[in-house]
Amino acid sequence: MFLLVLAIAVGSILLTVVGLLIYARWNYGTLEALNIPVVDRSFFLGSTPELHKKVQHLEDIERFNKYGPIYGVYEGRTPHIHVCDPELIRLIFVKDSDHFRNRREVELGDPIVNEMLDFLPYAKWKVLRQMQTPSLTASKLKIMSTRVNESAAEFVSYMGNKLEGSNGRAKFNTREVFVPLAIDIICRGLIGIPVHNPFDYSNEVCQSLETISAEGQDSSILYTLSFSFPFLSALAPTLAPDNIHYFANMFRKLIKVRSEDSIKNNDFMDKIVDMMHKLPTDEFKKLNVSEATVIAQALGPLMAGYDAIAAVSVFLSYYAARDPQVQQRITQEVDDHFEKYGEFRHENLGELAYLHACVKETLRLVPSFIRPERICTKDWEYNGLRIPAGVVVMIPAWGANRNPEYFPDPEKFDPERFMDEQSTGLSQYAFSTFGHGPRNCIGLKFAYDALKLSLCHVFRKFQFELRPDTEVKYKTGVLFLMQYYPILLDVVRRET
Repeated sequence: MFLLVLAIAVGSILLTVVGLLIYARWNYGTLEALNIPVVDRSFFLGSTPELHKKVQHLEDIERFNKYGPIYGVYEGRTPHIHVCDPELIRLIFVKDSDHFRNRREVELGDPIVNEMLDFLPYAKWKVLRQMQTPSLTASKLKIMSTRVNESAAEFVSYMGNKLEGSNGRAKFNTREVFVPLAIDIICRGLIGIPVHNPFDYSNEVCQSLETISAEGQDSSILYTLSFSFPFLSALAPTLAPDNIHYFANMFRKLIKVRSEDSIKNNDFMDKIVDMMHKLPTDEFKKLNVSEATVIAQALGPLMAGYDAIAAVSVFLSYYAARDPQVQQRITQEVDDHFEKYGEFRHENLGELAYLHACVKETLRLVPSFIRPERICTKDWEYNGLRIPAGVVVMIPAWGANRNPEYFPDPEKFDPERFMDEQSTGLSQYAFSTFGHGPRNCIGLKFAYDALKLSLCHVFRKFQFELRPDTEVKYKTGVLFLMQYYPILLDVVRRET
């Protein structure tokens, strides 16, 4: 009897193991049939058996250099096509975007986070995107820029006080400097909410966002396994949404106050209030737009924007410290601009050509969102390339942005590339940091304006210098955001 029970147990285990292996390998062969290079696959963990041990955006650069502008990758059991060729990017993400309308439905660990704009199916995304777009027009951005200016001016005053008593120089973890500034810019300028102790990295809003983004957490083998066995994703979510309730309650209160007092603040939050009022409508019910969906639209720009804005500030300060000539040109342009106008204003930002070029070159080299993606919803063919429905198409931005055909000496920080883009004939699809087409980054213009305004204030008052312990090192196993270990610089007060 015992042997019979043991045999049944062993047989059940073997059947389960075999079934799981078949499931993990089910899509193998899909990419090979498309006649494109394919990254070698493992027995059951796809092309990324050590995903949690590898820096994924650096892997993308290596793959681009090895396989060329188009190649296949099995992310666990899921077949992906990575595209770095500007013409293919234009066709897939813009011209034929009706074949690539959706992104994957992913489990990010919380029902509110799952409803953020970028992850919604096309019909739902389209309605909500159209509602949000009018809040980011040039006239609205001009109004919001006043608040961004206020934030940046208060920030440099705060930093100046931090340097008192240290001979105008101090060592800083630059992420801890710029993350609070980015958060306050978005909260104050875009959403219209105050942050207590806004420039202190330990403030509650800042720490809650860092926790959600899994900042400071390392990936494990469970994360790698979850791509072959998605039912494990709950044990290893991409994000760590423990503090979502904090922001959900904050936005509920803000929406309630604005609704009851009929407050219009000419900011992004106005549209969130309008969405909440539309919840009882047939249109929203048909699309399954819930309170969680609306809260997610408020949370989305904060979660997506703060890390991207902070990362550009961190890395541009590093590049400026590394190349004194670059830093001198930035400060000279900023000083000349201030001498001409006596202030920094939204309508004059276009005159800051070199600062704009530095921001764009930083975005080229270190895009925060490493792989803009679409999922093929209708079979697509072009020039012998066939992409069947269901296959995910990604732009590995760290690879695509380093295409030497468009960016000679691609690892070099060279703002001159963007000083006169039209005359150089640079394809707009060679630069893929914000994605392309109808589902590109909705906050693109706000991000550029906020960065340039805030950096004007920063470089007007401070300069950055390398230290013996300055190091750039990226975190492993992250597929969503580029994450990095502390980048230490000396911040030095300028005499202006």
